[in-house]
Amino acid sequence: QKRKRVKLYIERLLEDNKYLVHECLSSLRELERMKNDIQRLCRTIKKNTEEGVVFEVNSKKGGTVELATPLFGEYNIANSTAVYALALLEGVNKKEIAEKIKTFPGTKERQEYLGETKDGVKVIRDYAHHPHAVELTIKGLRERYPKRKIFCVFEPRSASSKRKDFENPYSKSLDFADE
Repeated sequence: QKRKRVKLYIERLLEDNKYLVHECLSSLRELERMKNDIQRLCRTIKKNTEEGVVFEVNSKKGGTVELATPLFGEYNIANSTAVYALALLEGVNKKEIAEKIKTFPGTKERQEYLGETKDGVKVIRDYAHHPHAVELTIKGLRERYPKRKIFCVFEPRSASSKRKDFENPYSKSLDFADE
């Protein structure tokens, strides 16, 4: 599942260079072996705004670089950092990586902005598929909109989300929303 998300992220991020995508995907095994090194990449969030997050990544190979993304939440910053590391490993220019990350809109149904009501309520859809993902998503939205109330409508669509043993964990993760 995680590999599929990384693959989709890389494909969408670098869709105008299919050869590079193929090469990056062939390096996923190497990326897995390098997991500890990637986790050691130092990333520091510099600024959160409604438009996105600016963060700094420091690595042995790439030095320090400032990246911006329209995505929010620690998991999106971690994913962007992993993509940065993989693309850097593949020899992609730091400026090109930074530009692609800056303009990557995200995947469908993950913090997907649907519009705004006439009263100024922003409507965002997110298909978080387990309790921890729901918690991280709400926390990410809280970072994005710190002065707004967060209303959460939960629709258990997957078979696993309807299981009785997830009832309590979902309830706790939904507590991170205002209503």
